[in-house]
Amino acid sequence: MKLIQCSLAVIMTVGALTSLNAADTLADAFKNGKVSGALEAWYWDRGYAGSKSADLFNTGIKLSYETAPLYGFTVGATFQSSHSPFASEEAKTVYKGDQYGPGEVLSEAYLAYTFGKTTAKVGRQYIATPLIASSPSRMIKQSFEGATLVNKDLPQTMLFAGYIDKYQNRTDTTGSVADFTDNFWIASPLPGATSAVAGNTKAWNTLDGDAYSLMAVNQSIPYLKLTGQWVGITDLADIYYGEIAFSGKMNSFSYGLSGQYEVTDFDNAINANDSGYYGLKMNLGVGAFNTYVAYSEIGEDTTAIPGVGGGPYGTIYTSQVWYTPGTFNAGTKAYAIDANYNFKAFGLLAGIRYSNVDIPTGNGTAAAYEIDYTTLYLNYKFAGAMKGLAIDVGYEDGDFSKANSDTSEFRINVNYNF
Repeated sequence: MKLIQCSLAVIMTVGALTSLNAADTLADAFKNGKVSGALEAWYWDRGYAGSKSADLFNTGIKLSYETAPLYGFTVGATFQSSHSPFASEEAKTVYKGDQYGPGEVLSEAYLAYTFGKTTAKVGRQYIATPLIASSPSRMIKQSFEGATLVNKDLPQTMLFAGYIDKYQNRTDTTGSVADFTDNFWIASPLPGATSAVAGNTKAWNTLDGDAYSLMAVNQSIPYLKLTGQWVGITDLADIYYGEIAFSGKMNSFSYGLSGQYEVTDFDNAINANDSGYYGLKMNLGVGAFNTYVAYSEIGEDTTAIPGVGGGPYGTIYTSQVWYTPGTFNAGTKAYAIDANYNFKAFGLLAGIRYSNVDIPTGNGTAAAYEIDYTTLYLNYKFAGAMKGLAIDVGYEDGDFSKANSDTSEFRINVNYNF
C-alpha cells in the first residue's frame, strides 16, 4: 500500500476543496503552523575488549512543522540529518549499525484529522507504544510509515489502533542514513538469525510483512494504570503485552509497584515454540531523590521479541540507560537498580544504574555468561536566556564474565531544542 502517495493525494484534494471555499483560511492554516526542532552535537567514545574501539563526533538537525487545524485537518513533516565530519575509518566500522550514517531523511510526512476526541493520522510518523516505538537514543530517530487512530472518548481511557508497512532505521549499515524499507527491524535477534534455534530455517531479516496493533490504556481506578497491547506481524508472530502499574504519593514520599507480562506467539513456520518475558518493579522516592529495583525473566523455550523498532528495548523494566542488558535469549534473567537525585534549583539530574544479566546456554548461546552493567548519567538543562539548551553526559561499563567481551562507552550529547 502506497501510504505516502495516498496521503499526498488526500492533501491535494482537501487543498483544492478548501481553496474553492475558503482560500484565506487555508493560507492561515499554513501561516499559523508551528515550527519546532533541535540542533545537536554529540561526542561518543566506544570501547570493546579485544576488538576495534573508536570515538565519533556527530552533528544533526531536526526540523518539524505542523499546520494549524483547518476543519480538523493538519499536515505535518519532520526532517532529520546526521553528519560526522571527522569520522575515522575505524569509527565508520564501529558505529555503522547505529550512529554513523551521514545524510538526510524525511522521517515524518503525514495527514491528520481530528474529530472530537479521535485523531487519525496517515503517512510517515513517530509512534510511541510499548510494542511499537521509535527510539530517540541515536542521532537519527526511527520512524514508521502507516496509519494510526487514537480515541479518548471513554473516561480516563486511551484506545489505539495502528497499521505499519514500512520502517526507517537509524543507518543502513553501509555508510548512509537509513531510508524507509519493507523490512522491520525487530529489537532482538530472532530464531533463524544470530540467535538461531535448532530446526528453524526461515531468517527473520528476509521477511517482508505488515504489522497491525490494538492497544488500550485505562486510568479510571485511582492510583492504578492498566495497559494492554497486541501486535501482529505477518508471517512472524503475534505479540501480547499487559502491564499493571500502581503508584501513589504522600507528602514528599512517593511509591509504586508494577508488573508486566509479554507473550511472543510465533508463526509455526518460524518457530514451533513460543516465548515472552515478565518483569516486576518497585520504586520509592523522597523529595528529589528517587530509586527503583526491577527484575525480569525471559521464557525458557526460545528467544522473545520485545516489539517492532528500537523503542521496545526500553519497555522491559531491567533495561539500562542506553542498552537492554544482554539479550532476549531463552531463560535470560536480569535485575536492575537505579538511584537518582534531581537538583531542581540548578536544573541538574544525576543518577547511577546497575544491572546484572544471567544468560544461559542454548538458543544461540554457546556458553552461559553474566554481564554487569554500571552507568553514571547527568542531565543539565539551562534556564533564562539559554533555555532550551541541555547537556547529557554519561559513562557505561559492561563487565562480561567471558574473556575479551567487556565494553565501555562515554557520551556527551549537547542539544538545543526550539
